[in-house]
Amino acid sequence: MKFKHLFFAAALFSIAPLFCACNDDDNEIEVPRDPEEDPSSQPDTTPEATSPTEATGLYVINAGNLSNNVNGTLSFINFEKGTASNNVFFDINKRSLGGTPQDAIVYGSKMYIAIYGSNIIEIVDKNTAKSIKQIVPTSTQGEGPRDIIAANGKVYVSMYDGYVSRIDTLSLTIDATLKVGPNPEEMTVANGYLYVANSDGMNYGADYANGKSVSKIGLKTFTEAKRIPVGLNPTKICSTTEGNVYVLAMGNYNDISAKVQKIDNMNIVTDVTEATLMTVKDNTLYLINAPYGATENTYFSIDTKTGNETKNLIDQPVDSPCGIAVNPFTGNIYISSYNMVGGWPSYTTDGYVNEYSANGKFTNKYNVGVGPCGLTFLLK
Repeated sequence: MKFKHLFFAAALFSIAPLFCACNDDDNEIEVPRDPEEDPSSQPDTTPEATSPTEATGLYVINAGNLSNNVNGTLSFINFEKGTASNNVFFDINKRSLGGTPQDAIVYGSKMYIAIYGSNIIEIVDKNTAKSIKQIVPTSTQGEGPRDIIAANGKVYVSMYDGYVSRIDTLSLTIDATLKVGPNPEEMTVANGYLYVANSDGMNYGADYANGKSVSKIGLKTFTEAKRIPVGLNPTKICSTTEGNVYVLAMGNYNDISAKVQKIDNMNIVTDVTEATLMTVKDNTLYLINAPYGATENTYFSIDTKTGNETKNLIDQPVDSPCGIAVNPFTGNIYISSYNMVGGWPSYTTDGYVNEYSANGKFTNKYNVGVGPCGLTFLLK
């Protein structure tokens, strides 16, 4: 859920962002590799995590607001109780989470949190949020953690200065760093590869001139097999269980609209639809189209196998959507939002998360922190 470079600008200058997290660590599919990879050079890896069977709650990463000195916070929605707890990290650890946290992933017994403004990867116990370790990347390991994903016993972090760093989940250290395109954002895993959206987000003055690619990285070799041309300013990316990758290219927030594109396993790119936020469950894309300045947003889903579209996905829209996630087991939908103040989204007051049943019926509203930019499920 992350118009991340827009959120960073909003944190500094209070302009309007919309961004979503798209964690899809359950979509790991092994298929034949590209011939660019040398199979003789691929070491074995041992996964830390077993396959989860239930999501018991939802962590909300609240990015805060840098220009108003509002640090990020962590909220937790307890599914059994139907309640939200705020300032969870501070209450347990007696210190701030840091400046502009962006994303988190629950993997094994831990949760890994990417904290962009403070240049920290915070590792906590997934059940208690008690800090286990902080990783502060060096300049040679990339700086500015943005998105975070896990696969095969490793955690991958996109670094906004143009790198992806890999964390070993046993030693809890960065064991490799790879240069990719400028200002990488979200990542996904499919077909034995890590796909990274290269946004060129800080180059908005030149219309994101170099933000038109996705890096395709072999998981075992940790080398870039291909750089795939896509639309302008790609920021969000997901993959389906059938192995196709969907990237959301945000355009330039002006005359070039945001669009979703499909990358198949032959690296062929095709346009799918217009949207500004997305997530995935199995072979269904859940989409929101909420362009900056729009008076009405659309919520819909697409079955990627049949192409069938479900319009009016939910029965009660939110004020200013900034994130979407779908429970991988129940299909319940969660959409985070800014509150409106004076007719505009407020980036200095608390936001909220709406919960909907799998068929889109509103069931609950949870008040959370400022800038609820990241949504990740507590898996059991």
